[in-house]
Amino acid sequence: AIPGIVLVNLCSLASLWIIEKLVRLHASPWTALTVTCGVAFNGWFLPSSQELMTDTPFLLGVVTAFYGWERYRRSTNRQDAIGPVITLVLGLAFALVMRPTGWVLVASWTMYCTLKLIWPRAGVRRTPYLLGIGTVSLVVLLVAWLDAGRLILGGEYKVEFVHRLSELPTLVSPHRIAGIAHDVNNAFFGQTMGPPVIAVMVALGLLSTLVL
Repeated sequence: AIPGIVLVNLCSLASLWIIEKLVRLHASPWTALTVTCGVAFNGWFLPSSQELMTDTPFLLGVVTAFYGWERYRRSTNRQDAIGPVITLVLGLAFALVMRPTGWVLVASWTMYCTLKLIWPRAGVRRTPYLLGIGTVSLVVLLVAWLDAGRLILGGEYKVEFVHRLSELPTLVSPHRIAGIAHDVNNAFFGQTMGPPVIAVMVALGLLSTLVL
């Protein structure tokens, strides 16, 4: 079990390193460091870094794909775009084979790129979004070709997901919708906090966007 724990710890460290580089593309170095430390001390991240599960490797794949995507969007020529495209493909493929949640990433990424192609901003290139759809399609075909049965339709989580689809009308109820506030709160902050604390944190975040 020790080699596995070491590997998971390496994935967590690599995730933090890429998160810092990703945030620095959009914010100052100290802001990137603050965000990275926040992730590192998150109440879920620390235990996940010590468990033989696919959560941390999946995170590594996701942030690697996002970093490759952001680097590609900033590239000015084909030579500069080669490295980011490879990073994007490897990160997305790694996330896809780690957890079935990767298919949610594929769907959302495809929808995002499609909307950007239909309603582009003035002066924004459409090429990155075409590449985004092409990359997602390529990775999906590659994963399907490697092991279509297990990675697409097999596995405990995927079988449960297909089963849950038939129960969707019963899952959408006022009682379950009311629980979304608690679940999102727990998922976003890594712990449960009361509404006043959340309101203060949101207000501070909005204030920081005006000051910084």
